[in-house]
Amino acid sequence: MTNAASLREKAADLRALARDYAPDVGRPLSMKATALERLAAELERNGRERRQPPLTLKERAALPPGRVFGRRGLSPA
Repeated sequence: MTNAASLREKAADLRALARDYAPDVGRPLSMKATALERLAAELERNGRERRQPPLTLKERAALPPGRVFGRRGLSPA
């Protein structure tokens, strides 16, 4: 599934959810769905799909370890 398709699916879910509520409560959900539709259309027009296939276990193991910021993992002195 592409980014645009997933955005359109989320927009459809938001619209279905908005139908369950009163118009004044469901309006922000409808507006968010419209914004997601516009973003999906922009992605399709400009061809800016960024989704890549998931990494295999070997590819994940080859990645450098992530950085941990802060004091997490330190024992109290």
